[in-house]
Amino acid sequence: MESFISFSVMFYPMLVLLCDKKNVYKILKIVRFVFSIVLIPSIILHIVFTLIGFPLSFLFVVEGNSFYTFYNYIILLKNISADGESIRYTGFFLEPGYLATLCSFLLYVFKYDLKNKYNCVLFIALILSFSLAGYVATLFGWLFVLYSKGKNVIRLFYFFLLLYLLFLSFKGYNAGDNYINKYIYSRLEYDKDKGIKGNNRNSELADFYFYKMCEDGSILLGKGASGVKKTNGGGADSGDYTNQIRGAGFKVYCIVNGCISAVCYMLFYLLLAIDGKKYGRKYRLLFFVLIVMIFMQASYPSSSSWLVPYILGINGSNRVLHRLKKSNLKNEKYKYYLRKHS
Repeated sequence: MESFISFSVMFYPMLVLLCDKKNVYKILKIVRFVFSIVLIPSIILHIVFTLIGFPLSFLFVVEGNSFYTFYNYIILLKNISADGESIRYTGFFLEPGYLATLCSFLLYVFKYDLKNKYNCVLFIALILSFSLAGYVATLFGWLFVLYSKGKNVIRLFYFFLLLYLLFLSFKGYNAGDNYINKYIYSRLEYDKDKGIKGNNRNSELADFYFYKMCEDGSILLGKGASGVKKTNGGGADSGDYTNQIRGAGFKVYCIVNGCISAVCYMLFYLLLAIDGKKYGRKYRLLFFVLIVMIFMQASYPSSSSWLVPYILGINGSNRVLHRLKKSNLKNEKYKYYLRKHS
């Protein structure tokens, strides 16, 4: 009954977003405005507390998972159960990756237009999260936007060269003991077993069960949340990370919910991308590719932080492009007027 109620509460707003294409750009701007306005004091609070120390506050604990134990400052959560995480900005989300993913999606929707002050707030929050997933999603999303606009992506060779030079500098600075190297660059290093060292989104037992279930076919429907909990011995707090089915990403999602569920969700996202006018279809399909990339390492396809920006971005893609082109045209006319009358 509880799951049905939660589904109903979520389904109606999503249905409205899907159908109300006339006001989609206004809704997009409202979502960005409200989110950014809340982030500003949260970011300031995070920076101040990072410098002077996080004061005591009342605790917020996610039931059944002691890893999610926070100081709750209303607009800011501080995880006190994870060592060395104080530098990472989570906002009012449980993990930095959740915040970074939402910011990355919204920035993609608005074509990474950093001339807009609200987009800048989203970008600052993303940077402060130190989320590898958020950084990678933003980098690829930016490349996708340039490609969808018909830009020559080959010219970005110089940008990647700059990234490589930054990699070398942070790798050498303080013998690699710095936050950029610790949370970003070191996780991109080659690993013979995982591909890259940052590919640690699930436990060894999760890997074992995933391949075992693929062999016997049970991966199609999954074990269910109760089945995983039983395998884990009762809950996330009992036993260590290695000896439980733990983590995030498509493997854990398929173990719990099954491959059929994953395919249905991805099909839903794909149908939204291809449904519409031919104009802007490249942008929409690349947004779907971005969703698939995020799904591989953090599988929350029913999350509002995925659905809202995606649905609004897909429905409003033509309107956003039109507004940006109109804005750029005004800027060019204004510059021409200044040159002519200076």
